[in-house]
Amino acid sequence: MGRTERARLCSHTQRLLEYLLKWFYLPERRFPSAYAAIVEERTMIEVVLGCSPSLGERLPQIMSLAFPDARRLAAIEVSPLPDECPWTFEEAMTLSIEGI
Repeated sequence: MGRTERARLCSHTQRLLEYLLKWFYLPERRFPSAYAAIVEERTMIEVVLGCSPSLGERLPQIMSLAFPDARRLAAIEVSPLPDECPWTFEEAMTLSIEGI
């Protein structure tokens, strides 16, 4: 179960980072559905961490694995994007996403 939960956490983190990149670097596309996607990914991350709290120790590694894919996917719609993740895990989970 450890690998499965780690993969789920990485997947949800990647999607969260992709949506945050679009939210902050493409503000004209801040729709309620984008807001909902960010909230949903944050919720799913909390669920995974609640089920497997030991994964909290791997968050820096998961962020470094998730960001390149998130950036690649966001770059389909947004350019330019930062080369390095602009947020820590804690920031990604708590950044204010107002503006819709």
